[in-house]
Amino acid sequence: MASRYLANRCFSYLSAATIRNELADLEEKGYVDHPHTSAGRVPTDKGYRAYVDNLVQYVDISPAEKRVLGRRLTATTETEEVLQEASKILGKISRQLSIVTSPHISSGILERIELIPLSSIRVLVVLTMRSGLVRTITMEVAAEFRREELENVSRMLNERIAGLTLGEIRATCADRIKDLQNEQTGLIRVIICSSKKLFDDVRERERLYISGTQNIVGQPEFQNPQSFRSMMEFLDDEDLIIHVLERYEDRMETEGVTVTIGNEHKNKKLEFYSLIVSHYRIGDVSGVIGLIGPKRMNYAKAVPLVDFAAHTISHTLS
Repeated sequence: MASRYLANRCFSYLSAATIRNELADLEEKGYVDHPHTSAGRVPTDKGYRAYVDNLVQYVDISPAEKRVLGRRLTATTETEEVLQEASKILGKISRQLSIVTSPHISSGILERIELIPLSSIRVLVVLTMRSGLVRTITMEVAAEFRREELENVSRMLNERIAGLTLGEIRATCADRIKDLQNEQTGLIRVIICSSKKLFDDVRERERLYISGTQNIVGQPEFQNPQSFRSMMEFLDDEDLIIHVLERYEDRMETEGVTVTIGNEHKNKKLEFYSLIVSHYRIGDVSGVIGLIGPKRMNYAKAVPLVDFAAHTISHTLS
């Protein structure tokens, strides 16, 4: 039980005669709650926060688990396969719900842009990032162009925007290349009009890898229909998941692993759960990896597990 788990950490030094008084004092201070007369006291969100911040003794994951993670994640260098495998392994080891996002390439630096003809009205735009990631977008055009013309436009674009982040390009593309828009193919004008689409990373932000649903729905908390419904609604809403994870990106750059508990989420659908997240890096871009589970989850193991998985992904894909 959660109350026993926290109490063992907090009160192991107390005699039986004083525990009741100490629990009453903790209840008055908001660290534990007594929801029913016949029930024992249980930790509040404030109590779990105090435990995570001051009392938890983190344990290293086992050598066997490290070997499994390392072997499975280094079996391929394809980004999508690594991230999908990381989600599966993290969910299996932790017995919680694992979530991994694709890297957000807006902060990535453009190495080069290439325009490749596909048909008489379609051009493939290939963005190669300095991190090694590649993004392709199909663009419709009004006329057929020779490969030489496309190569010339690619060269002009690279002279102006290569070396900038996609975010910088998206914000300043029109100003940087507007003096070229009278070139005879008209492709520069098309690039300017399509710049928001070409240099946005919406598609990458929407790509999620989620595993372990069967683990979390087997938890005792799901005997409560309200908590079960909240989690199912959360899992069905990918936009909400992305929004929740993106809140922690700036903090994770400086804090490493971040733990958010219950009502700290500011979202009713997550009030029964804790979220443990970190970020992985691929060159100059990053993504999020984390676990969602009951507030009573084993933080001592889950936090190091998320941290190790994030570092393993970074090492594999860098």
